[in-house]
Amino acid sequence: TLFLKTKGYSPAFLGRARYGIFLSIKRSIQKNDQHLILMSPYTILDLVNIVTAAKGIPEYFDLNDNIYSFYPSLKYFEKKISSKRYSAVIITHYHLNYKFSRQLRKICTRYNTSLIEDCAIAYGSTYDNGKHVGLNADFSIFSNSLFKFSNYLWGGFIHSKNKSDTNYFNYHLSK
Repeated sequence: TLFLKTKGYSPAFLGRARYGIFLSIKRSIQKNDQHLILMSPYTILDLVNIVTAAKGIPEYFDLNDNIYSFYPSLKYFEKKISSKRYSAVIITHYHLNYKFSRQLRKICTRYNTSLIEDCAIAYGSTYDNGKHVGLNADFSIFSNSLFKFSNYLWGGFIHSKNKSDTNYFNYHLSK
């Protein structure tokens, strides 16, 4: 209910959360007319398959500038995103949430790149400032599957701050 009450967010309910990632990548490519997707090298193979199925080209960010984190610095992200034309950046929240997602969203906006937050295993998590994970992205995907924290055996939902994106999702979900 947190997201249903959050101003500016409109949920679209999914049979599988992975389909939400697929739709968010398709939508990012459609909006940005680019196919490169910047993502973590630490991910499940299914996520890579989803990116390629959505006609995205996965490119992995490097962690060499910050060996104590799953994420590189904002400086790295800005340099990387400004050097090529990316359609989207996928941030997967693990046991540690990426603290700088609000600043990363500003960088992505500056370069017309969507920020996608994969919150499958961060359901209800918060940042240090008490704000909930998933509120900073263009698209946030949550999972309710069997091995997730919110276990309903199946399903998930996707959130967007943009009504036309939500309409896009709902149209494709109704087919």
